[in-house]
Amino acid sequence: MRRLLSLQPFSLSFLTLVLLALPSEAQARTWKEVDRREHLDAIREQLDSGQWNEAAKLIARAERAILERSRPKRNDDRALAELALYVAVVEANSGDPNAAEWYWYTAFNLHQPTAYGDISAWGRAAEVLGAIVVRDLGRDPKEIKSFRRFPNSDFEEPRSPTIKAPGSIGPSHELAEVRSFQVELFLDDTGQPHAPRLLGRLQLPIFFYSMLKQFHEKKWRPARSQGKPVAMLVEVTQAPKVDRW
Repeated sequence: MRRLLSLQPFSLSFLTLVLLALPSEAQARTWKEVDRREHLDAIREQLDSGQWNEAAKLIARAERAILERSRPKRNDDRALAELALYVAVVEANSGDPNAAEWYWYTAFNLHQPTAYGDISAWGRAAEVLGAIVVRDLGRDPKEIKSFRRFPNSDFEEPRSPTIKAPGSIGPSHELAEVRSFQVELFLDDTGQPHAPRLLGRLQLPIFFYSMLKQFHEKKWRPARSQGKPVAMLVEVTQAPKVDRW
């Protein structure tokens, strides 16, 4: 299991704070095939010039277009992986390694070749995200196993946040074909989730992106053993529905 062992308090990411200052949803562009590339190219242009704040604003607008105004498609994986990687780059350069790590893993789950794309020209992103990859490749399997805790008389299971479907989701015949998502992640003793890993096949990437985004932004309750919070590996299953997850 790949995960982050530096335990840091939960905090809203830099991108979340930027989102609060954006125009209304009605002003967000729709995530259509014809302008998808335009969205991503505009973000990349800001990254190339080191304008992290401007890139964050464009990312948040693109996310709104995806999650609130776009019909889900099965071929969204590469575009959403590229967007997640850009979020990771912005967070890495804005001083939030936890958010950078989470969105890098989001990109990794969606489309691995995209996650391993060249980011060396984008500030500290290569340094921060490169350290994550190197660290995780060197994990000792025995160390990983130590975080697979088994319940005892004093053990309290962790509690995941409530997840809602994005506003763009409406009745669709495709939903009937979608089974539940199962994700493994590392939950530290502060309730901060790290390193999500999809178990099984990716279905409707927009659901998956939205689910991981909310897992990161919402508060978890960590597991407890003998009255104290403890870190552990967690498997979470979420079934997408039209009105709720």
